[in-house]
Parts: sequence; C-alpha cells; structure tokens
Amino acid sequence: MRRIILALVMFFTALWSASACEMAFKLVDGTGSSRKILPGSTIALDAGKSYTIKVEFTEDHRNCLLEPEDTLFLLDGAKWRVNKEDQGLVLTKAVTWFESGKSLNLTDLVFKAATPGKYGLTILRECAKGGYDEVINFVVK
Repeated sequence: MRRIILALVMFFTALWSASACEMAFKLVDGTGSSRKILPGSTIALDAGKSYTIKVEFTEDHRNCLLEPEDTLFLLDGAKWRVNKEDQGLVLTKAVTWFESGKSLNLTDLVFKAATPGKYGLTILRECAKGGYDEVINFVVK
C-alpha cells in the first residue's frame, strides 16, 4: 500500500512540475484605470483610444527551454507587429520583456484600438511541457 501511495505522490509531483506556463494580464486605459483580464473573456474598447496590456509570465516548471521572447502574440491569426495599420488593434511599441526575479518576466503591450470590430488576441508558447495557448477577445466600438 505504501508503494502505491508513494508512486502516486511521485506521479502527481512530476505532473505538477511539468505543468504549462502561467500568465496574468491587466488592461490599463489612457486614464490609468486598470482591470484584470481573464483569458477567454471579451473586453470592450473605445475606437481611437490607446491601451496597455501588462503581461506577467511565470515559468512555473522552473526549467523552461523557451525564452520569454519566444512568446507569440497573434491578432486574428496573424503575428501582431508594430505599426501594422491594417490590423484593427495597432501595436504601437515593440514587445520587450524584462526579468523580474528568478521565474517572473514582464512586458507591456501598448496599442491603439484603431478600427471598430471584433478581434481575437492569441497568446501562444509552444513547448513540450504544455506551453500556453489562450485567447483574449476584444470588441472595439
């Protein structure tokens, strides 16, 4: 019985240590007001206004093989690029990651809600340990 319990404990410990990356998001508007964003949620934005998404990326399996810079931000399936005017949400500043501790990385996604419509921002990290694949939906009015 002890061997079974020990085997289960080791299995779940290994499973937990190989779990996927964790990310947290906060939307900040032009007035400095902020709110937490949950992946899968839909966020309303005002056309013509600028916003910042503050991203916290935690490497929770302690030996990530991917750099934070390997994180992809796709807007409606296309790579989100700086000043790409044909995308409804225009990224206005290059994505630069900052290390803030052993396993915490931060970046700001600064953009303008340029064109009314519905947009999906996919955040993607592909790795053997589960990675990260979530979408945040935006409606610009």
